[in-house]
Amino acid sequence: MRVCCLLLALSWLPSQAPAQQVAVVKFPYVQSMIDASHDTTYVINFWATWCKPCVRELPEFLAFENETRDRNVKLVLVSLDFLDQLQTTLIPFVTKRKIRSRVVLLDDIDYNAWIDSVSPEWGGGIPATLVVNRKRNLYAFHEGELDAAGLRQLTGIKSRTIEKQEPSSN
Repeated sequence: MRVCCLLLALSWLPSQAPAQQVAVVKFPYVQSMIDASHDTTYVINFWATWCKPCVRELPEFLAFENETRDRNVKLVLVSLDFLDQLQTTLIPFVTKRKIRSRVVLLDDIDYNAWIDSVSPEWGGGIPATLVVNRKRNLYAFHEGELDAAGLRQLTGIKSRTIEKQEPSSN
């Protein structure tokens, strides 16, 4: 009897860790990061769960975020998935991959109204990445998939392993 009660009580406990929070935002939220005047470098990646190149590059972005955590760099993953897929696709995707970065779903389907505000160079394809730090006059944009080297080039941040190498003295 006690075992049955214990099993019944345990069945009410959540079976997984709590799901990652994904805020639903409009473009002014993204614009506020673009316009921020403090000394934070924002790496804003526009992506979607259905975009294979987007999914392929995610591990590079997550590793970059871990490496630059103490350098005032913030990664923001701006999902362009559909709002009706938030609970069924996006949150399970983020939870399964244990993504701890800031993830938001951009629910602003009038793309033509805001794409040029991100970059006049943007043709609308994803993945697309904007790196911005107004205080340092840094504004770089890339449309397409990025690897680690491309991400470092876009941000101007070198790898720690490269920075730690001492020049040889002869």
